[in-house]
Amino acid sequence: MLRHDSPEVIDNFFKNLDRLASPRVIKTHYTFELLPEGLVNTCRVVFVCRNLKDVTVSYFHHETLLKTHDLAVGFESYARNIFRHGLCTHGGYFEMLESGWRRRDKKNLLFLWYEEMKQDQAAAIRQIAAHLGANLAPEVVLGILYNFKRDWRLTLKKHLTNIDVTQAVDVVQKIQKQF
Repeated sequence: MLRHDSPEVIDNFFKNLDRLASPRVIKTHYTFELLPEGLVNTCRVVFVCRNLKDVTVSYFHHETLLKTHDLAVGFESYARNIFRHGLCTHGGYFEMLESGWRRRDKKNLLFLWYEEMKQDQAAAIRQIAAHLGANLAPEVVLGILYNFKRDWRLTLKKHLTNIDVTQAVDVVQKIQKQF
């Protein structure tokens, strides 16, 4: 998937995975076709997609910052001639989306859209935790939300019902000490 990686680099990636203690968290941009066969049958997987427009813009900015190649094209040319054809550093958006979409009904795969996760982050946190077999206390969810948001007072107001903001500040300050 990483078009510039040598076979040795890719082999070392997988050898290093085998050496990690379980349970482990692995983040990758590889399609399922490049991951160990049967991965979704033996591991819990969270597959997060993002809408096409945001991914195109994000990839453009990412690739213009890379020092491994001199990307000297404007956004429109990049979108039409590079991104659309899957010639990006991490491979094609449509191939990645199709790779996950074909497996979306597998029991061990949680298929999410980033934009939906952003609409209700607390629900997304609980959904991911449940998928991974964890039951998070409300304080832990708040702690995670706190680390996501800059204006955590608004976050607390949105997600708390039986506690006033002053009490919430105390809760968050206690949670901060744990992170």
